[in-house]
Amino acid sequence: MSIHSLRRIAKYPAPVRILAFLLVLVLGWAPFAAAIYFYLGSKSNLRDPEVANLLNILVMGGLGAFFLLALPWWQRLVYVGVSPHRARAFRWIGMVASRRNGWGFVKGWAIGFASTALLFYLQGLCGWLEWQPAQRPWSEVIGGGILSSFGVALAEELFFRGWILTELEVDYSPKVALWSSSAVFAALHFIKPLSDILTQLPQFAGLWLMGMVLAVAKRSEGQRLGIAVGLHAGMIGVIYLVNVGQLIHHRNPRVSDWITGIYGLPNAGLIGITGLAGLLAYFNWCQRKVQGSSSAELL
Repeated sequence: MSIHSLRRIAKYPAPVRILAFLLVLVLGWAPFAAAIYFYLGSKSNLRDPEVANLLNILVMGGLGAFFLLALPWWQRLVYVGVSPHRARAFRWIGMVASRRNGWGFVKGWAIGFASTALLFYLQGLCGWLEWQPAQRPWSEVIGGGILSSFGVALAEELFFRGWILTELEVDYSPKVALWSSSAVFAALHFIKPLSDILTQLPQFAGLWLMGMVLAVAKRSEGQRLGIAVGLHAGMIGVIYLVNVGQLIHHRNPRVSDWITGIYGLPNAGLIGITGLAGLLAYFNWCQRKVQGSSSAELL
């Protein structure tokens, strides 16, 4: 395909532009993923949970790194001469090194950490769980929590609230882009057998709502991505500390997981969905305050 043909992609609808880059991303990373798979397969038993977890980390982590390398190349190749500001990939999606973005990250992390910790605290007050000493060394739990939460949050926010949301906003209204990008976020986390989908519906609803919260948080900071990365990292950090450190024990079997959260994930239950709805209302208020009373309401 010629460079001229590639630049024609800039004039196609957003879904076509997104699928075109995803195709390039998958085809470009597939040989490396296959090499990792066959190397580990020749050295270890892929059915071993630890090996399978390592394989997942290497493949998905490598894909995230490949995305960071491929996105600037793709944006320059497709948009230079067509839309110069979109050719500056990271600035266009809101990820720039600035004091405002850094403060947004800190603010988002504090809100995400505090709000998620509050969900567990409230469950303790209701007698639904009890706290217990960490079952693993704190240095291991905290270190793993920092690396995992920041790595996952950065990769997912660059991909979903950075690239996909911004591409959709070019063609569609803010409301359509918000709902669509959040649906994609939830759907890609919910590729599971049908039986699991039916039993874990609150998790899908929680993921969809979480996607909306993160998108509106980004808009509340003038489309800067730092606050969404921080908010996401704070949420993941608390869940990692609680689950990996085994800090809680659910002691009331009569309370359904649909209320407290499936698999120890508070956002996958009614209490978490309620909390996310509160965050959504807060960030929507912040967004409207920044834009002024004349701005179009997103929700």
